Amino acid sequence: MADPAVHFPVEVCDSIFDYATNRNRDARPLLYSRWTYHGEKHSIRSLWKFLCTAIRDDSVAALVQAVDVRNWSFSSETLHPDFEIPQEELLLVRQAFRAAGMEGMDRSVVNDVKHGDRKPFMALLFTRLPNIRTMSAHLPHYDAFLGSVLEGALANQTDNPTMQAFQELEELSLVSEWERPYRESFPNTRYSLELVCYARVFSLPRLRRLSLFDLDIEDALHHCGPRPRTSFIQHLTLVNNRYTKATAPETQAILAMPIALNSLTFYQNDCGLGPPPQPGEAIAISNAQLFTSLEGHMKSLEYLDIYRDDTETDVAGQDGGDSDPESGSSEFDSEDIDELGFFVDSEMELTSDDDFE
Repeated sequence: MADPAVHFPVEVCDSIFDYATNRNRDARPLLYSRWTYHGEKHSIRSLWKFLCTAIRDDSVAALVQAVDVRNWSFSSETLHPDFEIPQEELLLVRQAFRAAGMEGMDRSVVNDVKHGDRKPFMALLFTRLPNIRTMSAHLPHYDAFLGSVLEGALANQTDNPTMQAFQELEELSLVSEWERPYRESFPNTRYSLELVCYARVFSLPRLRRLSLFDLDIEDALHHCGPRPRTSFIQHLTLVNNRYTKATAPETQAILAMPIALNSLTFYQNDCGLGPPPQPGEAIAISNAQLFTSLEGHMKSLEYLDIYRDDTETDVAGQDGGDSDPESGSSEFDSEDIDELGFFVDSEMELTSDDDFE
């Protein structure tokens, strides 16, 4: 028997939950405090029904404080021509698109549902959940709908849409989404997490902890800078995609955004697994350049974790340090290390980004 949780939205169980708890409304947050949606197994119908519930019932939407979502850009296994949308719900969702400042997207609602495109509805849902504090997501490399919602989240008081997303978000972890192969014989290829749509997360008003995995910060100067000292992030994890061609100034543009970092975890895979650099091509940021970039955080920084794979790149010529071919790190004078108060390299446990202390 198929798992009913895959096909039915959680609000279907609400009346059963009321009966089981003798209508004890204090128990209701147990049902709604965390919302999980996995696009590889949950249907678009389930997403639609929960979206309508969140629009209709503000009290339910306000209970959601944690979100775990992934792979919603995957097309549903089958089309849904039999999914008849009630006119009341259609009008409800179209009005919600306009309230979120997503004009124009409301005109293709029926077509999006029938073709299994969940991106616009997931983006809209984020605008209806006002109390999200923690979020973990697997994102497609490009999502214009979510990009539009992030833009609206940073709009000023005169231009902001009626419904803004992520105003209470404190902790965010983003991972790139796996691309489904066109044929079963094709291997999975992984997207990189690009900043073209998602750079605005750095400026969310209450965000304090941000973790980005499979990150490609190429062209970060265009999307993030120059905006120094505009981010309130205190704990930052950057795990770079191994094929990124990001230059030192691009990484420095990101590190310059937080006002005062308490912790930084930085992973750079520059061990030669990716394409070899072309003649004259800038190399990734070196350890010495990283330390220079962190000078503005020295009064607040309490934890620093830099992990680099063995590298074939000679960074000594640029930074004046002695390159260690075994570790790929640069050795500094003990006086410099004492002044900084940190070791040059340390190992990072990549299976978790939860604990910085």
